[in-house]
Amino acid sequence: MVFFQEHQLSIMKLVVSIMLGLHLLPFLLAQGPITPHFQAWLNAHGYEKYDFAREDIGPSGSFGGKIDDSEMIRNTPIVFMHGNSDSALQTNNFSTGWQMTVEYFLTQNYTLAEMYGTSWGNTSTALAVLRYHDCETVHRLRQFFNAVLQYTKATRLHIISHSMGVTLARKIVQGGRIKQPNGAMCEIGPPLTALVDVFIGLAGANVGLCACVNVDENFWPTCNHLVSLVVIAAHKILQQYKSLKLLGFPAILLGK
Repeated sequence: MVFFQEHQLSIMKLVVSIMLGLHLLPFLLAQGPITPHFQAWLNAHGYEKYDFAREDIGPSGSFGGKIDDSEMIRNTPIVFMHGNSDSALQTNNFSTGWQMTVEYFLTQNYTLAEMYGTSWGNTSTALAVLRYHDCETVHRLRQFFNAVLQYTKATRLHIISHSMGVTLARKIVQGGRIKQPNGAMCEIGPPLTALVDVFIGLAGANVGLCACVNVDENFWPTCNHLVSLVVIAAHKILQQYKSLKLLGFPAILLGK
Protein backbone atom coordinates (compact mmCIF):
# COMPACT_ATOMS: atom_id res chain seq x y z
CA MET A 1 0.00 0.00 0.00
CA VAL A 2 2.85 2.37 0.81
CA PHE A 3 4.48 1.65 -2.55
CA PHE A 4 1.17 2.25 -4.34
CA GLN A 5 0.69 5.59 -2.55
CA GLU A 6 4.25 6.65 -3.36
CA HIS A 7 3.74 5.71 -7.02
CA GLN A 8 0.51 7.73 -7.12
CA LEU A 9 2.37 10.68 -5.60
CA SER A 10 5.10 10.49 -8.24
CA ILE A 11 2.47 10.52 -11.00
CA MET A 12 0.75 13.53 -9.42
CA LYS A 13 4.06 15.36 -9.22
CA LEU A 14 4.70 14.63 -12.91
CA VAL A 15 1.28 16.01 -13.88
CA VAL A 16 1.82 19.14 -11.78
CA SER A 17 5.23 19.61 -13.36
CA ILE A 18 3.66 19.59 -16.83
CA MET A 19 0.96 22.07 -15.90
CA LEU A 20 3.46 24.39 -14.27
CA GLY A 21 5.72 24.05 -17.27
CA LEU A 22 2.97 25.52 -19.43
CA HIS A 23 2.81 28.68 -17.36
CA LEU A 24 6.07 29.42 -15.56
CA LEU A 25 8.97 31.36 -17.08
CA PRO A 26 11.75 28.82 -17.70
CA PHE A 27 15.35 29.39 -16.72
CA LEU A 28 16.99 26.95 -19.14
CA LEU A 29 16.60 26.80 -22.90
CA ALA A 30 15.40 23.63 -24.64
CA GLN A 31 17.28 23.21 -27.89
CA GLY A 32 17.10 20.78 -30.77
CA PRO A 33 17.65 18.85 -32.84
CA ILE A 34 18.59 15.49 -31.33
CA THR A 35 22.23 15.35 -30.28
CA PRO A 36 24.99 14.07 -32.58
CA HIS A 37 25.59 11.26 -30.07
CA PHE A 38 21.96 10.05 -30.36
CA GLN A 39 21.97 10.48 -34.15
CA ALA A 40 25.16 8.43 -34.46
CA TRP A 41 23.59 5.70 -32.34
CA LEU A 42 20.44 5.76 -34.51
CA ASN A 43 22.53 5.44 -37.67
CA ALA A 44 24.45 2.51 -36.23
CA HIS A 45 21.31 0.65 -35.16
CA GLY A 46 19.20 0.84 -38.31
CA TYR A 47 17.01 3.84 -37.45
CA GLU A 48 18.51 6.35 -39.91
CA LYS A 49 15.70 5.85 -42.46
CA TYR A 50 13.07 7.21 -40.04
CA ASP A 51 14.53 10.74 -40.03
CA PHE A 52 13.85 11.36 -36.35
CA ALA A 53 15.90 14.57 -36.46
CA ARG A 54 13.39 16.23 -38.85
CA GLU A 55 15.85 18.94 -39.80
CA ASP A 56 13.50 19.94 -42.62
CA ILE A 57 11.52 21.72 -39.89
CA GLY A 58 14.69 23.18 -38.40
CA PRO A 59 16.29 22.77 -34.97
CA SER A 60 12.82 22.52 -33.40
CA GLY A 61 12.05 19.36 -35.37
CA SER A 62 13.39 17.13 -32.59
CA PHE A 63 15.24 17.05 -29.28
CA GLY A 64 16.94 14.67 -26.89
CA GLY A 65 20.09 12.63 -26.49
CA LYS A 66 23.34 12.42 -24.59
CA ILE A 67 26.32 14.67 -25.15
CA ASP A 68 28.69 11.70 -24.96
CA ASP A 69 29.01 8.20 -23.49
CA SER A 70 29.89 9.53 -20.05
CA GLU A 71 26.57 11.31 -19.51
CA MET A 72 24.44 9.50 -16.93
CA ILE A 73 20.67 8.95 -17.08
CA ARG A 74 19.17 9.19 -13.60
CA ASN A 75 15.47 9.83 -14.25
CA THR A 76 12.99 7.69 -16.15
CA PRO A 77 13.24 8.93 -19.76
CA ILE A 78 10.21 10.73 -21.21
CA VAL A 79 8.95 10.53 -24.80
CA PHE A 80 6.84 13.52 -25.87
CA MET A 81 4.17 13.27 -28.60
CA HIS A 82 2.86 16.59 -29.95
CA GLY A 83 -0.50 17.28 -31.55
CA ASN A 84 -1.77 18.00 -35.04
CA SER A 85 0.06 20.80 -36.93
CA ASP A 86 2.58 21.13 -34.11
CA SER A 87 6.28 20.32 -33.78
CA ALA A 88 8.62 18.85 -31.18
CA LEU A 89 9.79 22.30 -30.02
CA GLN A 90 8.52 25.78 -30.87
CA THR A 91 8.56 26.59 -34.58
CA ASN A 92 6.16 29.54 -34.70
CA ASN A 93 3.50 31.27 -32.59
CA PHE A 94 1.01 28.44 -33.18
CA SER A 95 3.34 25.44 -33.26
CA THR A 96 4.85 25.91 -29.81
CA GLY A 97 5.57 22.23 -29.25
CA TRP A 98 6.92 21.11 -25.88
CA GLN A 99 9.25 24.10 -25.54
CA MET A 100 8.12 25.47 -22.18
CA THR A 101 7.35 22.05 -20.70
CA VAL A 102 10.81 20.71 -21.52
CA GLU A 103 12.41 23.90 -20.20
CA TYR A 104 10.53 23.50 -16.94
CA PHE A 105 11.73 19.90 -16.59
CA LEU A 106 15.28 21.17 -17.14
CA THR A 107 14.88 23.26 -13.99
CA GLN A 108 13.77 20.13 -12.10
CA ASN A 109 16.99 18.14 -12.57
CA TYR A 110 16.00 16.49 -15.84
CA THR A 111 18.40 16.63 -18.77
CA LEU A 112 17.91 16.37 -22.52
CA ALA A 113 19.41 12.89 -22.23
CA GLU A 114 16.18 12.02 -20.41
CA MET A 115 13.64 13.81 -22.66
CA TYR A 116 12.95 12.96 -26.30
CA GLY A 117 10.71 14.23 -29.05
CA THR A 118 10.40 14.01 -32.82
CA SER A 119 7.99 15.85 -35.09
CA TRP A 120 5.38 14.06 -37.16
CA GLY A 121 3.53 15.63 -40.08
CA ASN A 122 4.15 19.34 -40.60
CA THR A 123 3.13 22.61 -38.99
CA SER A 124 0.60 23.69 -41.63
CA THR A 125 -2.77 24.27 -39.95
CA ALA A 126 -4.40 24.28 -43.38
CA LEU A 127 -3.51 20.59 -43.70
CA ALA A 128 -4.68 19.58 -40.22
CA VAL A 129 -7.94 18.06 -41.49
CA LEU A 130 -6.00 15.79 -43.86
CA ARG A 131 -4.06 13.98 -41.14
CA TYR A 132 -5.14 10.72 -39.59
CA HIS A 133 -3.67 7.67 -37.81
CA ASP A 134 -1.98 6.23 -40.87
CA CYS A 135 0.30 3.19 -40.75
CA GLU A 136 3.46 5.08 -41.70
CA THR A 137 3.10 7.70 -38.94
CA VAL A 138 2.18 5.22 -36.21
CA HIS A 139 4.96 2.83 -37.21
CA ARG A 140 7.55 5.63 -37.31
CA LEU A 141 6.58 6.98 -33.88
CA ARG A 142 6.59 3.47 -32.43
CA GLN A 143 10.11 3.00 -33.75
CA PHE A 144 11.07 6.26 -32.04
CA PHE A 145 9.75 4.87 -28.75
CA ASN A 146 11.73 1.66 -29.27
CA ALA A 147 14.87 3.60 -30.19
CA VAL A 148 14.71 5.76 -27.04
CA LEU A 149 14.13 2.66 -24.90
CA GLN A 150 17.17 0.90 -26.37
CA TYR A 151 19.40 3.98 -26.45
CA THR A 152 18.77 4.95 -22.83
CA LYS A 153 18.82 1.29 -21.66
CA ALA A 154 15.76 2.05 -19.56
CA THR A 155 13.36 -0.69 -18.49
CA ARG A 156 10.34 1.58 -18.96
CA LEU A 157 9.54 5.05 -20.32
CA HIS A 158 7.08 7.82 -19.50
CA ILE A 159 4.90 9.17 -22.33
CA ILE A 160 3.52 12.72 -22.31
CA SER A 161 1.19 13.50 -25.20
CA HIS A 162 -1.13 16.23 -26.40
CA SER A 163 -4.19 16.35 -28.66
CA MET A 164 -3.84 13.99 -31.64
CA GLY A 165 -0.52 12.92 -30.15
CA VAL A 166 -2.55 11.26 -27.37
CA THR A 167 -4.43 8.95 -29.70
CA LEU A 168 -1.31 8.25 -31.78
CA ALA A 169 0.58 7.35 -28.61
CA ARG A 170 -2.24 5.12 -27.42
CA LYS A 171 -2.11 3.15 -30.68
CA ILE A 172 1.67 2.92 -30.44
CA VAL A 173 1.34 1.34 -27.00
CA GLN A 174 -1.69 -0.77 -27.87
CA GLY A 175 -0.17 -2.27 -31.02
CA GLY A 176 -2.25 -4.55 -33.21
CA ARG A 177 -3.53 -3.72 -36.67
CA ILE A 178 -4.64 -0.58 -38.47
CA LYS A 179 -7.18 -0.69 -41.27
CA GLN A 180 -6.60 2.06 -43.79
CA PRO A 181 -9.38 3.91 -45.68
CA ASN A 182 -8.53 1.89 -48.82
CA GLY A 183 -9.11 -1.35 -46.92
CA ALA A 184 -5.44 -2.28 -46.61
CA MET A 185 -4.24 -3.61 -43.25
CA CYS A 186 -0.93 -3.05 -41.53
CA GLU A 187 0.50 -4.75 -38.45
CA ILE A 188 1.91 -2.39 -35.81
CA GLY A 189 3.23 -5.04 -33.44
CA PRO A 190 2.55 -6.42 -29.95
CA PRO A 191 1.44 -4.21 -27.02
CA LEU A 192 4.11 -2.11 -25.30
CA THR A 193 2.09 -1.67 -22.11
CA ALA A 194 4.69 -3.29 -19.88
CA LEU A 195 7.30 -0.82 -21.16
CA VAL A 196 5.33 2.31 -20.16
CA ASP A 197 5.51 3.54 -16.59
CA VAL A 198 3.34 6.69 -16.74
CA PHE A 199 1.14 7.74 -19.66
CA ILE A 200 -0.21 11.30 -19.63
CA GLY A 201 -2.59 12.49 -22.31
CA LEU A 202 -3.54 16.17 -22.45
CA ALA A 203 -6.72 17.12 -24.34
CA GLY A 204 -6.80 13.94 -26.39
CA ALA A 205 -9.81 13.04 -28.56
CA ASN A 206 -10.02 9.63 -26.92
CA VAL A 207 -13.68 9.05 -27.75
CA GLY A 208 -13.93 11.25 -30.83
CA LEU A 209 -13.85 14.85 -31.95
CA CYS A 210 -17.00 16.97 -31.79
CA ALA A 211 -15.82 18.93 -34.83
CA CYS A 212 -16.25 15.71 -36.83
CA VAL A 213 -20.01 15.49 -36.27
CA ASN A 214 -21.88 15.55 -39.60
CA VAL A 215 -18.62 16.03 -41.51
CA ASP A 216 -17.99 14.05 -44.71
CA GLU A 217 -14.96 11.90 -43.91
CA ASN A 218 -13.96 11.98 -47.57
CA PHE A 219 -13.68 15.75 -47.28
CA TRP A 220 -11.89 15.68 -43.90
CA PRO A 221 -9.78 12.50 -43.62
CA THR A 222 -9.06 13.36 -39.98
CA CYS A 223 -12.71 12.40 -39.33
CA ASN A 224 -12.37 8.99 -40.98
CA HIS A 225 -14.27 6.38 -38.94
CA LEU A 226 -11.59 3.72 -39.45
CA VAL A 227 -8.32 5.38 -38.51
CA SER A 228 -9.05 8.75 -36.99
CA LEU A 229 -11.17 10.83 -34.64
CA VAL A 230 -14.32 8.77 -34.93
CA VAL A 231 -17.52 10.55 -35.94
CA ILE A 232 -19.71 7.95 -34.23
CA ALA A 233 -17.92 8.51 -30.92
CA ALA A 234 -18.44 12.26 -31.28
CA HIS A 235 -22.18 11.66 -31.65
CA LYS A 236 -22.06 9.62 -28.44
CA ILE A 237 -20.36 12.50 -26.64
CA LEU A 238 -23.19 14.84 -27.62
CA GLN A 239 -25.79 12.28 -26.58
CA GLN A 240 -24.12 11.80 -23.20
CA TYR A 241 -23.85 15.57 -22.76
CA LYS A 242 -27.56 16.04 -23.45
CA SER A 243 -28.47 13.18 -21.09
CA LEU A 244 -26.38 14.58 -18.24
CA LYS A 245 -27.76 18.06 -18.85
CA LEU A 246 -31.30 16.70 -18.56
CA LEU A 247 -30.33 15.11 -15.24
CA GLY A 248 -29.34 18.54 -13.94
CA PHE A 249 -25.54 18.31 -13.98
CA PRO A 250 -23.88 21.77 -13.92
CA ALA A 251 -22.53 22.88 -17.30
CA ILE A 252 -19.10 23.50 -15.76
CA LEU A 253 -18.78 19.75 -15.03
CA LEU A 254 -19.66 18.94 -18.60
CA GLY A 255 -16.82 20.93 -20.10
CA LYS A 256 -18.90 23.90 -21.21
